[in-house]
Amino acid sequence: MFCIRCGGRLPEGAAFCPACGAKAGPETEARPEEAAPPAACAACGSRHLRKVRKGEYRCEYCGSRFFTDGQDASASEEDVETELMALFEEAAAYESKDNISAELKVLLKGLDLDPENCLLLLKLGRAYWRLGLDEKSLEYLRKAEQLYPDNALVYNN
Repeated sequence: MFCIRCGGRLPEGAAFCPACGAKAGPETEARPEEAAPPAACAACGSRHLRKVRKGEYRCEYCGSRFFTDGQDASASEEDVETELMALFEEAAAYESKDNISAELKVLLKGLDLDPENCLLLLKLGRAYWRLGLDEKSLEYLRKAEQLYPDNALVYNN
């Protein structure tokens, strides 16, 4: 059970929350536990993992993503990369036909998969630039710069 005021874990049969002192009662809610974060990055072994959102972590050393929803984290990372590569190929086909609007629609789908992917952010920035939407272009390029300050491709764009 969890405290409805602070969200802290309540011991079984507790009358008050040990964290904030709120009275535990029938309105106290039960909620499923979030899976524990991975102990270390499966790709590089770093222990510097940052929570991105519920159930998703990113290695601050190599950038790998991990999910804690009961799936194998490395398999999930590979699935995301495979889906992103398919989107990049589809977008490139539209780009080669000079259909930038269609390219942009495809690239925007990638934000659901990995909103912090450097290559995706750069491609979005370039697509918006080619459409003449400079402010939107700069938004994505600046986000890439914030996330990847040491990446030469970011500064090239």
